[in-house]
Amino acid sequence: MCVCFSCRLLAFWSFLQTSMTEPGFVPKDFCDQVAQAREAAAEAGDRVWRPGEASTCGKCRQSRPERAHHCSICGRCVLRMDHHCPWVGNCIGFANHKYFIQMTMYGMLACATFVLTAMPEFWLVFVGKKHRKGRSAFRAQLPIKDQMLFSLAGMLALSFSVALGVLFCSHIFLLVKNLTSIEMAYRGGNPYDLGKRRNASQLLGEMDASWLLPIAPARPLSDGLSFPSARQAQGRSHVDVAPIGRRDVDDGV
Repeated sequence: MCVCFSCRLLAFWSFLQTSMTEPGFVPKDFCDQVAQAREAAAEAGDRVWRPGEASTCGKCRQSRPERAHHCSICGRCVLRMDHHCPWVGNCIGFANHKYFIQMTMYGMLACATFVLTAMPEFWLVFVGKKHRKGRSAFRAQLPIKDQMLFSLAGMLALSFSVALGVLFCSHIFLLVKNLTSIEMAYRGGNPYDLGKRRNASQLLGEMDASWLLPIAPARPLSDGLSFPSARQAQGRSHVDVAPIGRRDVDDGV
């Protein structure tokens, strides 16, 4: 009972953090940092890796750092954007991707805990000991409305558990590979892949108890404006801001 309540509480807490935390919008003064940067030609919509290069958004015409993308729903560029989630009414980006992963994990555990702890009752309803009319004795004691609601709750919990489990596993894969859903379509090798633990630390912070709680990460390896590449990060444990260039692309989502 305590485990089930804890999972539900953490799932709801993570949901609130995901929904209410800004995903990390590009600062308005960022354009000043690249106003004098060199122009670099790039085809509109050409999604390729360009570590350390700033760009100009083809939608809002504002300068933005590497890995930022335009969200047509929010109307702004989002730092390390993954996707816009209609279920939480917010973009999933650098600042709240951690909470999104935790929401899927604790939501999955809460639903799975409900299904597992209710299994004896499900067994009694559908398979339990039969009485002379051929119906489960336990089921015969329940009004038909309660049977339908109980069965519906079980099917919904099982469905959500599977759906959230698939979503959780897919984002864990992205986390340890240091990718976003958008970057999955990029060509070539990932220049930001620093190894599983350091990749996870960019979003979750240094490994400690905060990895399990929907709170701000402790000492993350990135500030959302610049990201260490595999070549730059060799032998380093901190973020070096890469030289900033500029390109004109339109890769809005």
